[in-house]
Amino acid sequence: MECKIAIFGGSFDPPHKGHKAIVDELLKLDFLDLIIILPAFLNPFKNKPLFLPQKRLELLNEIIKKDKRILISNFEIKQKITHSIDSIKYFKDFYKPDSIYFVIGADILQDLYKWHKIDEILNEVNLIIARRNDIDIESSEFYKKDKTIILDTNYNISSTILREQYFANFKDY
Repeated sequence: MECKIAIFGGSFDPPHKGHKAIVDELLKLDFLDLIIILPAFLNPFKNKPLFLPQKRLELLNEIIKKDKRILISNFEIKQKITHSIDSIKYFKDFYKPDSIYFVIGADILQDLYKWHKIDEILNEVNLIIARRNDIDIESSEFYKKDKTIILDTNYNISSTILREQYFANFKDY
């Protein structure tokens, strides 16, 4: 029997309606057997986190609807510092899927070339890219028509903006 998994990693600092919308759209993809939501212990491209890893895990469990195809994993949190390719290999070895889909927001495309072993990642996975802020996904060097699925979730919200607003409210204290 074929097995297809999607890995949706990120800081989720904090998790928000945009993340939830992506998961809801992933659930509409009937061919996916498992959707792994994978909060990072620490994002190497971001500043100090607003929430500790365990709190982000708790918040994800609160906002993501319960479904037998969803696994909110603490794998990267337990590993501390890890790279996406290591997580992909772990889940590939554990589940032995026929296909792995890696879920990202369109805003990540511009920095994907900075990722550790990005070429190896792209050899292991198909991309699922969530639309964001009218970013032209199809023009990206990482878009491959036969290996990319585009989700039409155009939520104009980001964890970065939420963190900035949070800290701005306390700057005078």
